[in-house]
Amino acid sequence: MKIQSDLKRVLEKPVFLQRLSELGLAPIGMEHGEFASLIQDEIKDYRQTVESAGIKPE
Repeated sequence: MKIQSDLKRVLEKPVFLQRLSELGLAPIGMEHGEFASLIQDEIKDYRQTVESAGIKPE
């Protein structure tokens, strides 16, 4: 995927990595399938948290 290859190229730049570090961030690399799975897991976790707290959409 073009976006993935472009992002990989940017993440290899020392200036960019330094700025991320200054912000307290650290990039992690993963394939799009792994990222999709991570997002699905996060949605499930947050859904459970919201439901157990009794939060309703307005």
